[in-house]
Amino acid sequence: MNVLFKPAHAVLGRASLSAKVGIISLLLIASLVLSVLVSAPAAAGATLLALYLLAATGSELTSGMRSVQAAAKRLAAGDYDAPVDATVVGDAAELLAALDGMRSSLKEHIGESSRFVSEAARIRQGLDVVETNVMVADADLNIVYVNRSILKMLKAAEDEIRKDIPAFNADRLIGQNIDLFHKNPAHQRRLLAELDRQYTTRLNIGNRSFSLVLNPIKQSGGHLGTVVEWKDITKQLVQDALNADYHGQLTAISRSQAVIELSMDGHVLTANDNFLKMMGYSLDEIRGKHHRMFVDPVEAAGSEYQEMWQKLGRGEHVAKQYRRITKDGRDVWMQASYNTILDVDGKPVKVVKFGQDITEQMRESLALIAAVKEVDVVVAKARQGDMTQRIAEDDKNGAIRTLVEGINQVLASNDGVLTDIRTTLDAIGEGKLETRARAELHQGGFRTMIHSINESLDAVIKPLNVAAHYVDRISKGDIPPKITDSYKGDFNTIKSNLNTCVDVVNALVADADMLAKAAVEGRLSTRADASKHEGDFRKIVQGVNDTLDAVIGPLNVAANYVDRISKGDIPPAITESYNGDFNTIKNNLNRAIDAV
Repeated sequence: MNVLFKPAHAVLGRASLSAKVGIISLLLIASLVLSVLVSAPAAAGATLLALYLLAATGSELTSGMRSVQAAAKRLAAGDYDAPVDATVVGDAAELLAALDGMRSSLKEHIGESSRFVSEAARIRQGLDVVETNVMVADADLNIVYVNRSILKMLKAAEDEIRKDIPAFNADRLIGQNIDLFHKNPAHQRRLLAELDRQYTTRLNIGNRSFSLVLNPIKQSGGHLGTVVEWKDITKQLVQDALNADYHGQLTAISRSQAVIELSMDGHVLTANDNFLKMMGYSLDEIRGKHHRMFVDPVEAAGSEYQEMWQKLGRGEHVAKQYRRITKDGRDVWMQASYNTILDVDGKPVKVVKFGQDITEQMRESLALIAAVKEVDVVVAKARQGDMTQRIAEDDKNGAIRTLVEGINQVLASNDGVLTDIRTTLDAIGEGKLETRARAELHQGGFRTMIHSINESLDAVIKPLNVAAHYVDRISKGDIPPKITDSYKGDFNTIKSNLNTCVDVVNALVADADMLAKAAVEGRLSTRADASKHEGDFRKIVQGVNDTLDAVIGPLNVAANYVDRISKGDIPPAITESYNGDFNTIKNNLNRAIDAV
């Protein structure tokens, strides 16, 4: 203040008393003008200067002017309540009147200033405790105020902010320039210099994102500063992205599925076009009505339907295949899920059903079930050996008909194969051993099977034919050579047995030939060795030997008797018993002996 007062005192010291009074009066008038047009602080400055000059001229004043001086001192001391002396006349009276006007004006403006300061303190106190993050910068963009909320937010984000602003310190923001937050401060300065209305922007620092709302602070057209509201929207942006994703998913679901929203008591809130189209209603026709309008009355009255709503009321979800009734009474099937939607407190508020039309699939499924039942019947017959049954094809469509046709073809193929096998075996049973199934009439594995059966029959019947042929020859006395072909298993046993039979018959024939030849040669004592034969063949050989003994014994007796008689040695009569012709010979010999 001395910088201003000392030059003013030097100038006033060289002026006349009337000039001094005029200057002081002008200063007092100026203080009134400043108080009205500019501000109380400017008016107070002018007033203090006038009072200082007035006090400095006190030695030159008259007694009236001394009253002026006393009033000025009271005002200088801050006493704005004491009125000035109204009895003074002359130049001092005019000055006292101006001084009294200044006193009243100062009192009023100081009161306003006091109220302004109190109001500013209340506003600051309020800003300090609000949850809104507030920062104020002056016209030069220096930070002059930050409230507690923004300090708390910036301190929490301090580590992230330091990734881009290493020197950042939330506790030292006052006095810092907001340029530190911007990579291109010149752009921000131009923007703020031209700011005349609210402006919203986003600031990305580190991994944090902040929403900024800027408002200019103006007075009498001048720019005094900027107030900035900060908000950390990092989590909000993540949530917004999730919400956008959820919305996109719901939109996609709504495009492809039938969706209906229901109150917790089952009344329709809204439905999408897919649902309305499927059921044949408009939204106005179903809104506010109960969900049971889409349900078969018997089902709606049943316990299962009631239990569904009880589960939904407990916040559970229900999903399965549902049959529903359209406006025109048609059955439609949906693969659907009823989902309970909860509010922020976890309380069920509504039910949303997502459904997909599976009517065609269900029709095919039901048709398939019916076809399976038919197949079961036919297969049961087939298990019993009846391959003549067929599944009806005319009432089938699509894949089911293709399946049924395939099963019928399998049955027909099996029937054909079995018929061929049965016919072949019947023919063989009738002795037609050359009969074979025709493999060329069948396909794939069936052809292979028939071919294998034919080969098996060949493997069985060929050895049998050989055996039959050998038995036939042996039965006719045509002893064949031994079998030299190779056979396996039981067929080899048959071959060995036939060869043994050939050997046995050949041995028997050989012994018979030997005995016949001996008899022809008169070697009547020759006999076959029966021990070389087995079973009935031994009996046969032993029988031949016994027969020879029975023939040759009587002959030897007759020969001996004839020989003795021829020599005059008459033997006694033969007393052994003989049969048949041998007894006749015995009797004849005895008569001959009697006659001699």
